[in-house]
Amino acid sequence: MKLLTTTVLVVGLCFGIITESNACSRVTYTSEDGSVVTGRTMDWFKPDDVKLNLFPKGIEYSGLGSNPLKWTSKYASLAVTSYGFVNSGINEENLAVDVLYLEASNYGDLQPEEKTITSEMVTRFLLDNFSSAQEVADYFENEKFRVVLDEERAKLLGAPITIHYIVTDKTGDNVIIEYIDGKVKIHHQKGRIVFTNDPEYDKMLAIKDYFKEAGIEGGMPGSSLSQARFVYLTGWLDQMVNTPIPEITKEIPEYTFADQTSAMILSLMRGVSTPYGIVFDTEHLNNTSTLWRTVSDVKNGVFYFDSSLLPLTFKVDLNQVDFTKPKVVSPYKDHIPQGDITDLFK
Repeated sequence: MKLLTTTVLVVGLCFGIITESNACSRVTYTSEDGSVVTGRTMDWFKPDDVKLNLFPKGIEYSGLGSNPLKWTSKYASLAVTSYGFVNSGINEENLAVDVLYLEASNYGDLQPEEKTITSEMVTRFLLDNFSSAQEVADYFENEKFRVVLDEERAKLLGAPITIHYIVTDKTGDNVIIEYIDGKVKIHHQKGRIVFTNDPEYDKMLAIKDYFKEAGIEGGMPGSSLSQARFVYLTGWLDQMVNTPIPEITKEIPEYTFADQTSAMILSLMRGVSTPYGIVFDTEHLNNTSTLWRTVSDVKNGVFYFDSSLLPLTFKVDLNQVDFTKPKVVSPYKDHIPQGDITDLFK
């Protein structure tokens, strides 16, 4: 009884850190054979006109304001755009990038002579300019621009675009980028990792460590709170196998370990998703439906898009894509059948 009381008390204290935040989740899975697979959910209180975009390299981009950061993309990429900006993607160097909501984000005050970039354009900047997590860490540890909020873009989203970022490369190296109290904070970690929303990552790790030390992280009750999702995903991710499951490979002809790991992560992201069909709640953003999910097989260069609005899953093999040709595919408006849609990007 004492243990139960203590646990309930700590759960209340931990979960009391947060007010409301969007309920996106992101994981990185790694295995002994070098497999690296990422998965994420996109949860929000209103549906969007989501698209799959192929961006060639050599495109010029610009930030916002009188002194915008400008760059020309070094790498081509395949990305999911929603609400007019890139939410998830992978570039031709197999660097996977995702952005999730973080209400605690504070980008600080603009200083004279600083170049500017909007918060949502940072995702595009990461895909365009980097091939490894280490490159990202080295660059962002010395701030070279000021992140600012785009108020017009926020109207499409329905909220200020206060976000944090995660990149994963084909070695399984991860970098998380947050802006707290006006300063950039970098978290660099290799291997399996879980990433959700508020509170900031340092505080989230402290919550996770409590449950791990208590030995109950695998038995957490379900909740849309970002702390609960963080602990829930950590418990399940830690238990995922490192090797092929013989019973499955016997039943499915030509079933590879790459197929298995992508399916494992997709099942994990479906399991942590908030059901589609609940009433969209604009006041409590923890209680918003999962609109779609992505899975990136970073080792092998395969990207999956999984819709909640329609029972459809799409696959793109980046090894067969023509990265020199821009392309936009709408999973909802183009009436394409589910399955392998790589041919649409050739």
